[in-house]
Amino acid sequence: MKHSDLKKKALKRKKVKEEYEALGPEFSLLRELLQARQNAGLSQAEIANKMGTKAPAIIFLNLP
Repeated sequence: MKHSDLKKKALKRKKVKEEYEALGPEFSLLRELLQARQNAGLSQAEIANKMGTKAPAIIFLNLP
């Protein structure tokens, strides 16, 4: 099953749809962070280095 099919099926459930929609602001913020990183020309590893951590800790900055 494709992700898009699974998502469509899951969102038919009222509670799932409510929870999904409640996450909208969080995902919007994450997209903005990703765009800012890309606009700055920085890689995930470079951001991690500046923060004193490793790239996996910055994984959230790779949203589509």
